[in-house]
Amino acid sequence: MATTELAIPSLKRDAESIAQIEQTLVPNVAKTFKEPIPNLLAAFLGRIIFEDEKDVRGDSRFSMVLKAFKSFLDTSAFMEFKSAIMPLVNEVKLPQIYTTDVGPIAVAEAVLTEFVRVEVGEDGENKKIAEEKWSVFCDAVKAVTGKVLSGMSVNVEIKTWMGVVGWDSEESRQHTFSDSKVQHGLKELLEVGNSSDLVIDFQRLQ
Repeated sequence: MATTELAIPSLKRDAESIAQIEQTLVPNVAKTFKEPIPNLLAAFLGRIIFEDEKDVRGDSRFSMVLKAFKSFLDTSAFMEFKSAIMPLVNEVKLPQIYTTDVGPIAVAEAVLTEFVRVEVGEDGENKKIAEEKWSVFCDAVKAVTGKVLSGMSVNVEIKTWMGVVGWDSEESRQHTFSDSKVQHGLKELLEVGNSSDLVIDFQRLQ
């Protein structure tokens, strides 16, 4: 098993804050991760381009994915990251930690990375259903991409199952979703519980 950390800060949406995010925050985050960080194997910064199929690439919304020997929350780099981002967030949201079947590097290095998260709570049956629906969905897309991972949250208040797909291009994803079987598979998965579907364009920092 591996650990995948997903950070999605709740950034302010006023024009001044958006300008600071683009001009200051993004370069500062990149600078923080320029030098090697003990126990951190990989870090990716990405722009969210779709949320629940809505195009949001113009909204200056960002995310990070991390792979570490121990939680990024325990490192000095997190304190630098937190200091840089605090003036620009509506609320503090710690990175979500997931125990996953494989690490996130392969999916995050893809041209686009899609995160499907479904709240399953403590109900083992909901988790089982989500995993079954995910298996069906993966069977439908395996001819296009083999870059997938899945797992359960460790520190999210409501237990959440997550599945991730790495796509070779936006066109490849669009073509794949033109298949009704793929559309139906994702729809059934998202209906297991409260859910979200994010598509992110990542760049590797470390």
